[in-house]
Amino acid sequence: MDKPRPFGVWTRSLSSPGCWILGILLLWALGSACTGTDRKVLPPQVLFKKARRAIQVENYEKAQEYLNQLMEDSPDSKERVLAQLLLADVYYKQELYEEAKFNYGKFLELYPLHKLAPRAQYFKAMTEFRRIDIATRDQTFTHNAKAEFEKLVRVYPKSAYAAKAKEKIKRCISFLAENELEIGRFYYRTSAYQSAISRFKGLLKEYPEQSFRDEVLFLLGESYREEENYENARQYFRQLLREHPRSEFTHEARARLRELPRARP
Repeated sequence: MDKPRPFGVWTRSLSSPGCWILGILLLWALGSACTGTDRKVLPPQVLFKKARRAIQVENYEKAQEYLNQLMEDSPDSKERVLAQLLLADVYYKQELYEEAKFNYGKFLELYPLHKLAPRAQYFKAMTEFRRIDIATRDQTFTHNAKAEFEKLVRVYPKSAYAAKAKEKIKRCISFLAENELEIGRFYYRTSAYQSAISRFKGLLKEYPEQSFRDEVLFLLGESYREEENYENARQYFRQLLREHPRSEFTHEARARLRELPRARP
């Protein structure tokens, strides 16, 4: 008859390296079995439908979960392509523009010839456009948005989004010009006339078609007058009267021309 092994023998056996390794492997196997049942692997079609339903009820967190699961479990499925774009849309709807920009960019990187690539490029540009603030001097978002819309027009010129992109490019240019005008006004108000002159001349050169061109010409004339550069002041007041005879600034420009000292012979 076998006798029960003394307690000390069991403890010595358990302390041996081989027994420890066996114990660790057993625990790992048990843990894997448990975690393997935590998340059920669903067909990509099912996950995609679940994600779309979640978006409809604005449960964006759940939608992200379904889409990420789809892309992880079914990387070669046809649903994976649209899941990448839909994930970007989910972030965009939440105004998480940096995350949306990354995912639109990922879609374009993976599927540049897909029929929805122009749409992805448009909304990638919109992630920059939505963050524009023309009141700040830093116009990085405006420049970025303009560049992304220009890329759309260049790469996908025949797409339905090309016309929209062209309109947005015009708005970006308008925002940049308005920002330059505001900075020029600030310099003029604070009597930094040389800085104002530099801004206004740059504005006329870079953005000649803006609706406030008449104001820029008038403020240029005023800035030169304050600097006692009467010849240049006269030049811009006359240009204002010639180009914009019905401007709200024409009356003051005529008055300034009458007041300016005449050039010495």
